Amino acid sequence: MVQRIVLLLLPLLALCGCVLQSPAPLFAEGDGEPALQQLGQRFRAETFEKGQWTTDGSIGTFTPAGRHYVLSNDKDNETMDMLFVPIAGGQYAVQVLEEAGKPPAYIIADVNPREVLLRPLFCDELKALPKVEETVSFSGSDCTVKGALNPAAFAALARELAPARMRLVPVN
Repeated sequence: MVQRIVLLLLPLLALCGCVLQSPAPLFAEGDGEPALQQLGQRFRAETFEKGQWTTDGSIGTFTPAGRHYVLSNDKDNETMDMLFVPIAGGQYAVQVLEEAGKPPAYIIADVNPREVLLRPLFCDELKALPKVEETVSFSGSDCTVKGALNPAAFAALARELAPARMRLVPVN
């Protein structure tokens, strides 16, 4: 299941509440950047398990659309919009919109010349961070942004998170 999460991220969002969400998008289309431009459009999803990166061979395609990407996979017709907002040297807050009417979710992405390392903002991990209650509210396994988080606030969260356990590797 974790590999499918990385592939299209839909199951991650379908868990409704296990990742940081906001009632409305925090970022506008104009805030986005073409973060993946130098890496291409097709990526193999991998997870870090038992000390090594593994994959099921699935490929996701990130198609540029304005200043965001439309993510699709090679197995079904599901898509989602992903807006990469710069937060600090090669790091991005990724605003993920599954479909109209659903709350956006957030991921930290570290983009480098070989791969994209992904760190979903899992609610259980956020609960353990100091002072996070100032900007995030928790209800059971759900978590929601209080007000608005700017790129600097996402950069601060990124410094506190565990290393990435998911990545996207470009493929031809």
